[in-house]
Amino acid sequence: MFQPILVTTARLIILMIAGYIVFQPRLLRQHILPRLLSLTVNVLLPVYFITAFSAGWDSAVEAGWEWMPIFFFASVVMMGFQAVVGGWLVRRVPAFSSPHPRAWVALFAVQNVGFIPLPILAAIAPEEINIYMFFFVLAFVIIFWTLVVSLVSAEGGHFVFKPNMPLAGIVAGMVIAVFGLYDYIPGVLRTAMEWLSEPALDLILFVLGGILATIPKADLKYRPEFGSLIWLRMLLYPAAMLGVLALIPFNGLSAEMAYGIRLVLVLEAAVPPATNLIVATKKYGTEAQVHYMASGMLVTYIASFVTMPLFLIASHAAFG
Repeated sequence: MFQPILVTTARLIILMIAGYIVFQPRLLRQHILPRLLSLTVNVLLPVYFITAFSAGWDSAVEAGWEWMPIFFFASVVMMGFQAVVGGWLVRRVPAFSSPHPRAWVALFAVQNVGFIPLPILAAIAPEEINIYMFFFVLAFVIIFWTLVVSLVSAEGGHFVFKPNMPLAGIVAGMVIAVFGLYDYIPGVLRTAMEWLSEPALDLILFVLGGILATIPKADLKYRPEFGSLIWLRMLLYPAAMLGVLALIPFNGLSAEMAYGIRLVLVLEAAVPPATNLIVATKKYGTEAQVHYMASGMLVTYIASFVTMPLFLIASHAAFG
């Protein structure tokens, strides 16, 4: 099992680095990347949710439908806990002091719940886990476009909800799966949807690298609190999550399902911040916040190339 983990994470890193290199030219970043990002997020990802929901829904329900709301609320609890801890640290601990405290709390609290975990889990976890993960992502999307936008807003308290295509894809996929409507979709259209969904996860990673390439070189500034962020949020926190999960028996679940659920939670604790933070900060925050957020984003993603594989391997050694 170690080999699939290493191959999957290496592939993830290679795709991100490839996107970062390909979109170094300014012309490509300005004209090609926005279109590719729009295609991936607004077309391919929703289609992927619809096809994956229908393909795995019955087995996910049979394995335990209750894990769907559990994963939804787990996402809420995890982000809430991270926000509380991040806020306490930035106010009380000198090592975490920051000229942009709300931006720092966002980096600490808002992890990349989908772009990185979904491709990994699709390759090494049971199919049912992917269905449960969609509910984790659903909670994240709702929270992000309400509370998180308020957090990064320059004025504070800027409450907004922005409907978006990933959210629509999750909801549509769930409705189609629940009512068994997928088989009523014309065969030609189903074939096209399945064809479109296949490259979705790979393109997400490639585009993620491109998004990181948009960070101006002037923003590549290491700050002491970023080192503290890496040690606590990307090392100690997932290590603590791994230890807690080792104590929970998960009675009544198959060994494969228990392994997959533990893997999800450790992975979600270990992933770097959500790249959507840059998008939201650009729209609602200040230019200084954008520079700060971008710098922290790049530092944490570089660190994640080392920390994520370590925790995936540790999770398999402990639970596999």
